[in-house]
Amino acid sequence: MIDLDGVQVETANELPCLRCGGQLLCVARVPHSFLRSDGYQVCGGRLVGLCPACDRGEPAALGLIAFFTLHSGINDYALGEAGHLIFEWLSNLLVVDSSDDQ
Repeated sequence: MIDLDGVQVETANELPCLRCGGQLLCVARVPHSFLRSDGYQVCGGRLVGLCPACDRGEPAALGLIAFFTLHSGINDYALGEAGHLIFEWLSNLLVVDSSDDQ
């Protein structure tokens, strides 16, 4: 199960993609933590950007890329649709990332 608790998503507002330098569509702030060997829990986060060029080959990202092609942002009217697409994108992304750690 994917835990998206604490994830914050916002439009990118001219943030560049770190992979290609193009403009991101949105950014997710994903919290994470780990336990050090001395028992201290380290908490932090990372930014995950959605790039229309770099992520167009990811099936889970295509719906959200299409959404931002039609909408300049997320308003109350489109919140339900955007929420579903964001969940799909991040769920796939976080599953791929966690399997890379093993």
